[in-house]
Amino acid sequence: MSSASASTAFSSDGVDIISRKIASSIIPVEGPSDRKSERELRRYYEITRCVRFIKSDPKFERVALQFPDRLLCDAASVASLLEKETGRSVFILGDTSYGSCCVDEVAAEHIQASCIVHFGQACLTQTRRLPVLYVFGCEAIDTAECVATFRRLFPEKGGHVLVLYDTLFSHCIDEFKGQLGAEYFNTMISTLVLPEPVSPQPDTPPTAPAQVTSENVSGSCSCTCSHPCATDGLRKHSETTQGNDGSDQTPGIFKEPERDVYESETPETGHQSAESTTGDTERGCQTEPKPERHSYRRFGRSFELVEPVEEYRVFYIGIEGPTLTNLMLNYNKCQFYSYNPFTRESRRETLNVNKALGRRYFLVQKAKEARTVGILIGTLGAAKYLDIIERLKHILKHAGKKVTYHLLIRLRYTA
Repeated sequence: MSSASASTAFSSDGVDIISRKIASSIIPVEGPSDRKSERELRRYYEITRCVRFIKSDPKFERVALQFPDRLLCDAASVASLLEKETGRSVFILGDTSYGSCCVDEVAAEHIQASCIVHFGQACLTQTRRLPVLYVFGCEAIDTAECVATFRRLFPEKGGHVLVLYDTLFSHCIDEFKGQLGAEYFNTMISTLVLPEPVSPQPDTPPTAPAQVTSENVSGSCSCTCSHPCATDGLRKHSETTQGNDGSDQTPGIFKEPERDVYESETPETGHQSAESTTGDTERGCQTEPKPERHSYRRFGRSFELVEPVEEYRVFYIGIEGPTLTNLMLNYNKCQFYSYNPFTRESRRETLNVNKALGRRYFLVQKAKEARTVGILIGTLGAAKYLDIIERLKHILKHAGKKVTYHLLIRLRYTA
């Protein structure tokens, strides 16, 4: 082999890489020409609600703002508005340690922040220490077209369909439900579930709970957009009901009893006890048995179905990404259909279409065959991450695999 051919085989000038086109499902990034006016900033970032949250506790003296990369062009303007209207010190987390959908408590603690305002997409992972306000934003969506797409994909109105959606489009769910009407009587729309309020640390005052971003307690937001906020999809948090124990429960933040972190999700079905049925019969009362209900909660979404989830097809409003991939992996017996509000395209999700899911299955198989497995610890802020690591360690050692640990930390420059 000549030296010239050898050079061609093992190196190149990089032109092919630079000119290569990559299919991307990332949300469109705003440029300088897309920057919002002050009125638009107040609407999109719900400034009034942010101010109310920051002023709700006098100890919120240092506020961390977390933006995804695509919204950093507005970060300085938003920080300036909040600092001016609250009188508190406001900081922008411009170097988020991990994914922007996760609340970065690590970066916030580097500046001794007392609370975090998280903007944009959120995976709704349980946090550990700091109070959090979630502001999903009011992304543009043609609700009428979305409903028309749903009707085209599911023409049989009695079919069992489950509607899931990205947090970015939670504000349009009420309108979506209203336009869909009652004719789709077997269609269930999921509810967003915010993380539980963080437990107060010893010798520290109780912290404020994470909050849904509907603008005021009456169920509407400060948005001037044509789409109402998802007060139904987010369980109208302005209404307070009383629990069986007499305590106040806010429907906007769904709560369930603590369970082991390793417990696999199983549907909760409603059955009448034998004692109760027998007692009613002896008293001569004819009680009609209640229909079975199957309750599910995962990835910050909850829903209650009349049939097991495997009997449902899923309509997802959002883009291809980690959220859709995780949902497809966990509800893998369901057929998924998606609608992308940015491209206005819909499709039936399959392994060939969703490349991320196909790669995930490939990597799962590789992990099964591996003799040595490395556990990459990429978070220090998610609740119970140490319990999860211990569980993985136990499973891998039981399978006869060697385990190594790798901690992903932020690179720091020291002069």
